[in-house]
Amino acid sequence: MKILYVAPYASDSFLECQGDTQTGGLAAQRKIELICEGICDQGHEVMVLSSFVTDVPFPFWRRPYQERMASGRHSIPVYYPALLGIRAIGSLLNGVRAGWIARTAAASFLPDMILLYNTNLFEFQAAGAIVNAKPCPIVLEIEDLPRARRRGWWNFKPWIDQLCWDRLLRACRGYTAVNRAIKDMLPDRKPSLLLPGIIDDRLLEMAAQRSPAFTGQRRTFGYFGGLSQDKGVMVLADLAKELPDPWDILVCGGGPLAPLFHSLARQRPGRFTFLGSVPSARMYEAMCRCDCTMVPPERIAGDGSGVFPFKVFEYLAAGTHVIAPPLKTLPDFGIDFINRWDGRADSLPGLLERAEADFFQEAPERRQAVDTLCSRYRVSQVGEQIQRMFLDMGCA
Repeated sequence: MKILYVAPYASDSFLECQGDTQTGGLAAQRKIELICEGICDQGHEVMVLSSFVTDVPFPFWRRPYQERMASGRHSIPVYYPALLGIRAIGSLLNGVRAGWIARTAAASFLPDMILLYNTNLFEFQAAGAIVNAKPCPIVLEIEDLPRARRRGWWNFKPWIDQLCWDRLLRACRGYTAVNRAIKDMLPDRKPSLLLPGIIDDRLLEMAAQRSPAFTGQRRTFGYFGGLSQDKGVMVLADLAKELPDPWDILVCGGGPLAPLFHSLARQRPGRFTFLGSVPSARMYEAMCRCDCTMVPPERIAGDGSGVFPFKVFEYLAAGTHVIAPPLKTLPDFGIDFINRWDGRADSLPGLLERAEADFFQEAPERRQAVDTLCSRYRVSQVGEQIQRMFLDMGCA
């Protein structure tokens, strides 16, 4: 079956050639790649139509761009449409043009199914245009609710995306949901799959070979993800000033605050390491050097039930001690022990002081959680679950 995957995908090489230094640490990028791998392992053919909008400091018109995504043993075509390279304007403009873009991109592919990453304007318009030309089932992959993140009063695109929500729920044949709270909002009469994350086999292989946490003379506290005010990462800059011995900080990712983290690394050589945006394999290697990892207090609208931080699974799989603020949408296999932090920078030194004791005390619960992750959310298991959902939809 040919599946057109409409998603905000951007490879590291694409971001580099476009001059986008503001984006980085994309968990969405990894999840998209791994879902493609799982689907292709089931014998399907996938093409990605990217809805990603680059973030650059000067306006320009980007020509269409094509590349191939290496996902496991598969090589998957990716089509990036022409775009005005200013995020706020380019996103809205391409949302309006998405129908024409989708017909152009899929003209020679002729999909049998459309997989949509979230219910945004671009995905909505693209799916509608293709279905009108050739009726085929739509599957929704719901990672965030349209207004889950605080975007500011001036940003009205989430409100436009919200208008697409109900129409796509009616039109879809099945869906995946990133957490139980979102899944419970959706029609239970349609085939569905709870998919909070997916674990790369490469990470599991590196974790199996790593030195166990808290066995070296030094300790490493790591963060892997986007670097912006909304992500809550300024707590790391505050912690760097009061970092207790023998702890060092390692940060991997990109975003508007990257220059600040470069500066911190220069000011504190040996105690603060900043890798920037790196390929997944190098990120996994760095993650497996950490004793402890952090989920920051991200700015989320409402009670936080509209999202789930995928990095939680990666941190646990990497064998690290996880420090997180209260997360409302944890999965159902007992990892609430990571909810130990009030989100304040001045609380982190105390949590690091007792991290080793907590790590060993929680070892049984952590082993059980990792065993469950491996039994449910490895690439092969996720591919099989998606295939069963396709069969329940009368497809595949």
